[in-house]
Amino acid sequence: MRKKLIWIPLLIPLIISLAIVPIRAQATTHTLTVESSPFDGIDFTINATAYTTNASVVLEEGIYNVTMPSAWILWTGDVYDFDVWEDGSTDPVRVVNLNETMTIIANYTRATFSVDSDPQGIEFTIDGVTHTTPWSEPAVYGTYEIEVPRWATFLGRLHIFDYWENENPNLTRSVEVEATTSLTALYGFAYSIPALYPATVYIDPPLIEDDTVTEITVDIVVSPGLKGVEWYSMRTHEVREVVYTPQPENLWGAQFHLKYDPLILHGISRSVNLTFLESAGGTAVYLPGPGFDDEAGQLRLFAMYLEEAGDDEQAPEVTEPTVLATVAFEVVGSGVTGLVLCDDSLLKDCYGVDYPIELAYGTFRNANPQLWIGPKKGNKIWPEWKHGDVGQPQILYGR
Repeated sequence: MRKKLIWIPLLIPLIISLAIVPIRAQATTHTLTVESSPFDGIDFTINATAYTTNASVVLEEGIYNVTMPSAWILWTGDVYDFDVWEDGSTDPVRVVNLNETMTIIANYTRATFSVDSDPQGIEFTIDGVTHTTPWSEPAVYGTYEIEVPRWATFLGRLHIFDYWENENPNLTRSVEVEATTSLTALYGFAYSIPALYPATVYIDPPLIEDDTVTEITVDIVVSPGLKGVEWYSMRTHEVREVVYTPQPENLWGAQFHLKYDPLILHGISRSVNLTFLESAGGTAVYLPGPGFDDEAGQLRLFAMYLEEAGDDEQAPEVTEPTVLATVAFEVVGSGVTGLVLCDDSLLKDCYGVDYPIELAYGTFRNANPQLWIGPKKGNKIWPEWKHGDVGQPQILYGR
């Protein structure tokens, strides 16, 4: 019987290759425990994985980011702020070098809701309830309406509200309290400057352009001005409050003087708005004046006034653009003419004092004005005006 022989040299490499297969070492792990105080149940993350305190997690040895929320709201609505870790660090994101079993503790403290002012001692309201600065209470989650006064007196001096600490200029402010919230209302010493914006008396419509009309009618209108005080803050030197009264506030009477080019227009009629003048209960008088002078091109002083002078209760207040008079013209020529209210046009109060006013002219055009060859400025020629004090001549371009 023949014996089978095993060829030893062929087995040696196989045995060697099996012998050198690496055996993987078991990773080193540690337990990381994250607690919170004075209560647990706070959501946090280790790297990107979410947990809730108090939690113990077995992790491989390494570097981890533990992130706690900066504030936490209990089911009661009480708000807490992250305060400090047990090692004294104050950043809610903590880098942990996990090379041994560790316990870390996040400490929370009760958040506060406070309202202060500069200067202090100013009354304000939260949801309609009055408090005085400085004011502070433990924070309870919610949205609150805070309102401070425009004016405050500090050490006997008048102060005016400027803005909040975030430069919000509104007296009323809505805030959502979900962490410690501190508001500060800033006031400045108040000073005032008188303000006057004159009423404007103008022709309406201001421009009529039509080469087919044979008559035109315009109104003399007063647009109210303003008289009052602008209040500034010494902190910013910006206007913080404006107290205005419309002007005229008691119109006793008005008179008008209107100029025009008589080569283009002739007067037909004029009337005044006695209904408005009598709207506060007074009795008005119409003074026609000399009427139209179509040689000189003017409608001389015509006026209306109240019989009772010095009675401001019977004098109306101008609070919106109001027609005071109406004038009609016949068109007798071609060209352009101003409709100019002269400086002796006046508005008076019930004590006979003139109101400051600004006068605005109107224009009628039904053709280009004739040009005359006169002194030139470059290529500009001035239109011929038979009455040089009428209107403002327009610059036309010549050859």
